[in-house]
Amino acid sequence: MSTRTDKKQQTRQNLIDAALGLLNQQRSFGSLSLREVAREAGLAPNAFYRHFDDMEDLGLALVDVAGQSLRTVMREARQKLVTSQSVLDVSVNALFDHIAREPQLFHMLLREQGTGSESWRRAIRTEIRYFTNELAEDLERLGQAKERPIADAYTTADAIVAITFGGAGNALSMSADSRSELAARLVLQLRMIMLGSERMAEARD
Repeated sequence: MSTRTDKKQQTRQNLIDAALGLLNQQRSFGSLSLREVAREAGLAPNAFYRHFDDMEDLGLALVDVAGQSLRTVMREARQKLVTSQSVLDVSVNALFDHIAREPQLFHMLLREQGTGSESWRRAIRTEIRYFTNELAEDLERLGQAKERPIADAYTTADAIVAITFGGAGNALSMSADSRSELAARLVLQLRMIMLGSERMAEARD
């Protein structure tokens, strides 16, 4: 890879990092301006257009970064699983740890899911669907390995993701102790979902 290409990719990453650095619990991506992001990245505003068409294009790149980051964390955590029950503990704890390390990414996903443009909302839905599909594959695989199949892997995963993401949104503004209590409560709720799915599979068979 040429030095010119390396520099261009680094500048693009600087813009992404600048936008993330400006986000917090009080500021949404929609409140950021192109000039503000460019200044934070140490660039002239016109240089922005060499890397992104507009702020929405930058936002879509941030959604992609957030989704890939989250899926990587969860995938690495679940690779260590040996039981279908432990998938819940591992998934919730890995997610909450990730939120504590990179709260800006999760703030953005939650906030823009309801207030962003249609292209943003579509991109976020796609990222969540990727996440749900991977979890469904793991649940089905682990259920078969333990001879405890579930009734519908995707529907079960979809319910788990919805509850977990909802709880994780509340965790953003919590203390470490409160976040730990919430994680334990979420795991219990998710175990109930898993138990119901397993019982439905038994009744079906």
